[in-house]
Amino acid sequence: MIINNVMIAPVLPIERTTGWTILQLMNGSLPPWAVDKNFNGASQIIKFFNIFRLDNYFHLNLYYRLFCNVLAFIVIFNLKKKLAFIEFFMILITILFLNIFDFYLLKEPAEFVFVMLVYLVLKSKLKFKEIVVLSSVIFLGNAIQLRAYYGILVVFPFIYFVVLKSKYLVKSSIIKKILFILSIMVTSYLVMFPLLSRISPEFFDVLLNRTGELQLDANTSIRPIFLSTNFVSIGLNYFLKILRICFPIEIVLKGINQIIFFVVQCTITFFTIRTLKNFKNNNKIQNYSLCIVLSFIFLSAMFEPDFGSWVRHEMVMFPIQFLAFGFDKQIYLKYNEDGKMEC
Repeated sequence: MIINNVMIAPVLPIERTTGWTILQLMNGSLPPWAVDKNFNGASQIIKFFNIFRLDNYFHLNLYYRLFCNVLAFIVIFNLKKKLAFIEFFMILITILFLNIFDFYLLKEPAEFVFVMLVYLVLKSKLKFKEIVVLSSVIFLGNAIQLRAYYGILVVFPFIYFVVLKSKYLVKSSIIKKILFILSIMVTSYLVMFPLLSRISPEFFDVLLNRTGELQLDANTSIRPIFLSTNFVSIGLNYFLKILRICFPIEIVLKGINQIIFFVVQCTITFFTIRTLKNFKNNNKIQNYSLCIVLSFIFLSAMFEPDFGSWVRHEMVMFPIQFLAFGFDKQIYLKYNEDGKMEC
C-alpha cells in the first residue's frame, strides 16, 4: 500500500468518479434513483462498515484501503507455512495488484466483502451440502445488491462440480477435462444468449455489442475476432475469448508495461489447470472452490470488455482462488483416521 501510494498512484490515472458517487449516496446528497443499483448496493455495504462515520473522501478512501488489506491478510495468515516460490510470487503480486486497482472507494471492495463471506463459509466446519447452499445464497445476495450477472455463480459451480465428479471425467486426462468444461461454457452461453433478448432487451444489446460490433477505446480491449453477429460467430468469439483471457498473449504486444499482466494471468491459469488435473485427489472443498473459479471465468468471458477489467475483478476472487489452488494449509494437508498425513 505504501509502495503504491508513493511510486504508482501519482502516475496512475485512478478514476475517482465512482468514489465520489458512492460518497454522495452515503451522505444523501445524491438520490438513489439517479444511479444504477450497483452503486446503491456498494454505498450501503461501505456505509455499514464505516464505523467511524467518516465523510471526507480521502479519509474514507484510506480507511477502506486499510480495511480491505486487513481482510486480505486474514486470508494470508491462514495459508500453509511452507510455500513454493511460484505460490509466494502469486500471493505477493495479488496483494500488489489489489492495492493498485481494487482497494479504493470503488464497487470492488463491496464485492470483496461477499467473496470473503464465501471464503469463511468454505473454511467452516459445516457439512458440504450446507456449504454449497450457503455460498450460493451469498452469491445471490451479491447479484441482488451489486452485479445481477453474479447470479450465474449460484448455479454453475454446482453444475461443474457434478460434471467433474462424473465417472466419465473423474479418470479422464486433463485435455478431456478442459475440452469438456469449455464445451459446457460455450453451450451454456449460446443457450442463455437468445433468452436474454426476451428477459432483458437492454442487457441483451450490451452483451451483443461486447460480443460482436463494439469498438472499444481501451488499450487492453478484448476486440472480437469475428465481427459478424450471427449465431456461429458469437459462439466462436466467446470460445476464443475464454482462451484469450486465460492466455493473454496479445496484451504483450500492447507494450512492455503489460508483460506483468501476462505473467500473472498465465500463473493463475497454470494453478487452475494443475488443480483441475488433480481433481480426483483433491477434497470436496478444494474442488468446489475450483468450480467457483471456473464459473467466474465463464462469467467474465461473457461480460468483461477489456483485460484491465478482467484482471481487476479477478483479483477480488483471490481468497477462493487460494483455497482452490491448495495454498491453504487446512485444505492442502489433512489427516486420516490413523493420524497419517495426506494431501
